[in-house]
Amino acid sequence: MAKEEKAEQAVAEKPAEGQASKRLKISSMTIEQVEKELKNIEKTMGGFQSRYACHLLSRKKELKGSS
Repeated sequence: MAKEEKAEQAVAEKPAEGQASKRLKISSMTIEQVEKELKNIEKTMGGFQSRYACHLLSRKKELKGSS
């Protein structure tokens, strides 16, 4: 029974093709994409304490410096 439940959960967790966009590497994101992700993180997590948010902030700083 436990194996069946895990299999059902795995199927339910997979998004349908075309619905979920592929997540980009931070190093290949543009400034617009970085800012969009930062807004999403601020709304959902309430701040920039996560490792992902810190990496996005450093990418944003890198892109602003090169412009």
